[in-house]
Order: sequence, then structure tokens, then C-alpha cells
Amino acid sequence: MYLILSIVTGIYLILSSVRDLKERMIYTFPAIVLALAWGIHSVELYENEYGFLLGAWIATVVLWFLFRRFSIWGEGDNDVFLLFAGVLLCTLRFRTVPFLIFAASNLLALTQIGAVLVSLIEAKVKKEKVTSQSKIAVVPGLCIVVLGIMLYGICVRMGVIA
Repeated sequence: MYLILSIVTGIYLILSSVRDLKERMIYTFPAIVLALAWGIHSVELYENEYGFLLGAWIATVVLWFLFRRFSIWGEGDNDVFLLFAGVLLCTLRFRTVPFLIFAASNLLALTQIGAVLVSLIEAKVKKEKVTSQSKIAVVPGLCIVVLGIMLYGICVRMGVIA
């Protein structure tokens, strides 16, 4: 199940990143469907730890609503955040809340760094200047980090990484 979800999610993220860079717009319905699929998979993985899992998903949905309410990111970026959370929960198999918060916050910071780096490369290719008012495509940063997380998860499941 993990491998199939990873392949479909990877394809979606790459296509969304390209579209986000071209048009600053993505299709969000697949992100929501994939987030739900990862959520269902997380229920299988966290057997007998449903309280922890429920708390993690409630916190994720609250953050998602806050991101939407305060326009932290674009609409599509918020939906890809749900997908990020699902992949993260299914890959790292958290046992404690502090580790979940530590990993999620650091990986989200890494997505923003990735988004800025991609935007700098994009500006250089387009021969534009990046300013504080520039629109930055967030999905490519999320894509880089989520692909890395899924690659790690696949390697662990295949026994390449202990």
C-alpha cells in the first residue's frame, strides 16, 4: 500500500510543482483524495494508538483551517499540506507528540527553504528579480521534501535502511 501511494503521490506532486511554477495554480482535488488515502493508511499503521493518531490529525486539520483563514499560503498549497501530513505520519511512525512536533516543524521549514531556492532558480531562468513582494511557488518545496520522505519510507520498507 505504501509503495502504491508513494508512486501516485509522487506523480501528483511533480505534475503539481510544474503547474505551480508555470501558472501559480494547482489542481487540489487529487491532493485531498490522496491525503484521505494516506489518512486511511495511517489508521492501519497506528493500530492500538488511535488516540495519538486522532490528535495528530485534529492538529493537522486545525493548522489547515488556520492556513486557509489567514491566507498563509495559497489555497492549493494548504491542501498539499494535508498530503504532507499524511505522508509524514505514515512514514516516520511517531510515538510521542514532541517528536512529531519537532519533525513536522523542521520539515515544514525545509519545505519553505526549498520553495525559496526553487524560486531563486526560477527567477534566474526568467531573468527576473526576487523581491519581498514576489510570489513564491510553495508546492515545489513541499514536493522536494515529501519525495524525500517517501524515498526514505520506501528504503526502510525494502530493508535498505534499518
